[in-house]
Amino acid sequence: MKRLVALEDVAEVNPSLPTGVRSTDPDTLVPFLPMALVSEEGSIAYGEQRRLGDVLKGFTYFGRGDVILAKITPCFENGKAAHLHDLPGDIGFGSTEFHVLRAGPEIDARYLFHAVWNREFRLRGEAHMTGTAGQKRIPTAYLKSVKVPLPPLAEQRRVAAVLDRVERVRGKRRDAMGLLTALTLSAFEHSVGDPVRNPRGWAVRTGEDLFASLDYGTSVKCHTEPPLGSLPVLRIPNVIEGQIKWTGLKYANLSPKETEQLKLRSGDILFVRTNGNLDFIGRCAVVEKNADALFASYLIRGRLSSSEGYHPAFLQAVVSHPSFRSRLTAESKTTAGNYNISVAGLRRLRFVAPPLDVQSAFLGQLGALNRLRRVMSKFVMEAGTLTSRLAGAAFGSSA
Repeated sequence: MKRLVALEDVAEVNPSLPTGVRSTDPDTLVPFLPMALVSEEGSIAYGEQRRLGDVLKGFTYFGRGDVILAKITPCFENGKAAHLHDLPGDIGFGSTEFHVLRAGPEIDARYLFHAVWNREFRLRGEAHMTGTAGQKRIPTAYLKSVKVPLPPLAEQRRVAAVLDRVERVRGKRRDAMGLLTALTLSAFEHSVGDPVRNPRGWAVRTGEDLFASLDYGTSVKCHTEPPLGSLPVLRIPNVIEGQIKWTGLKYANLSPKETEQLKLRSGDILFVRTNGNLDFIGRCAVVEKNADALFASYLIRGRLSSSEGYHPAFLQAVVSHPSFRSRLTAESKTTAGNYNISVAGLRRLRFVAPPLDVQSAFLGQLGALNRLRRVMSKFVMEAGTLTSRLAGAAFGSSA
């Protein structure tokens, strides 16, 4: 029988700022971590610094060796967390949407990281989030009370070391996926050029021209367990990495009229329209088959006009290009801490529109790259499955 302990019994949750820090020179530069610099793979892109005087109030404090964990949806569910073992400073500050855990003498910090980063922990935590849709967060009280297995320190370190090794393998496979992403960008620019500067002088169409319709999804309450006669409702976590993910689905019953209006079909494009993280705004994926499925209000469905001669997959490639993303996010508005892109904003955007043969030639290259991507993705998934199984064996009795 594994010994279970509440996190607050072995770790300090959201530790207070040490009193001496307030008397430090306010011009001192300290590391700063916005949510965007913390990956879903447990790593951090350090680099940003801010004046201590500018971050003492209104931001989250942490120290070297702490574990940070995103508290807000969908960052929590997607696994944004990190162990700050290599923080370039004794202290740092970051987004207010982080929880901070400081390991006590009974728990290894790396073990603590894996205890709160594993998929099962996130699935259980999702059920305890509070707040309105799009602003749901993991409560501090829940984090303090949640229980994790606590074997002896030597065993904790062994478990953490094994999980770290598997993650390094998965990381190398993800790096290979990153090379494919770079190749895709290179292929696009070779075939089309920069979609914003448009150096080849292709025709340009507005979203108003291209889309036969742009629609917001349903705001009806969704359920994890499908009620009788309900349909799956795609949400923000289902539009990721340029694909529709048919996992982690929720379900809802709509009227026949609403169901007919919001049912997805092949060629529809789903855009993320609102999120607390600007990086999510405008992310999109193409629905590749007719589906008895709906979409939630935090997404916008675009349905291309058949008369404009534009491939949905080509539009996704345009929208995913870094220069176009900069233009798209410039259209976003901020409301109550959330960024938003509207139907009107999508209609105003200008899309490069090369002839169909140019689009098709690029999409042929994209198809070959995507076939390779699927193979590599399978390898990444296999490593992820192994991580989940090992983490499940180590932490599966937590509650």
